Amino acid sequence: RFLHRLPYFRGRNRLFTIALRLAQRLGPPIVVEVDGFTLQLDMRDGLCRGIWVDRDFGQGRTLKRLCQPGDVVIDVGANVGYMALIAAREVGPTGRVVAIEPGERSFSLLEINAARNFPDRIVVMRAACDEGDGRATLYVSEYSEETNSLRPDRVLGGVHEEVVPARSLRSLCREMTLSPDVVKIDVEGAEWAVLRGLFDGNDVPPPRALLVEAY
Repeated sequence: RFLHRLPYFRGRNRLFTIALRLAQRLGPPIVVEVDGFTLQLDMRDGLCRGIWVDRDFGQGRTLKRLCQPGDVVIDVGANVGYMALIAAREVGPTGRVVAIEPGERSFSLLEINAARNFPDRIVVMRAACDEGDGRATLYVSEYSEETNSLRPDRVLGGVHEEVVPARSLRSLCREMTLSPDVVKIDVEGAEWAVLRGLFDGNDVPPPRALLVEAY
């Protein structure tokens, strides 16, 4: 946090790089302040390092504009929860966020970050969203869990497999009695399956806004 507040000077970037490498050697977990949130991050993971370094994502700015007080937001592919926290802050105490993440390591951090920042506003669920309910094989990147996917060709770096629950958004909304206002989807190539699982039927009202990172 101190380094981010430093004005630019020759060697600032090198100093920042050294600090980042030291943070990586510490291993998990480290706790940092980002955008007013207290986040626990695993600095071995590429996305966690990106959150700590960049601290500003275009997707996050868009999500802020889409969310309104009192909204119900579903975050599909929530990773460690940064976007879910942004949504929870925007929807306020009368709103609700459901954050869904299949990866074991990312989900453990999502649970911690949701409980630490908005325990009464965020519901977390470990699952992969798909066209229907059942089980799915998640291909997990050893480099960065932001590239985890149900499609092995989308994953960067070394890969291992995790068998996880699969849920369709339609059945999930029925089960939890949800009418989502905003749905954010970041699932590395499985976008159409998630959308079919939401819109296959007319018993769940369509959300006001969709934010989809397409691949």
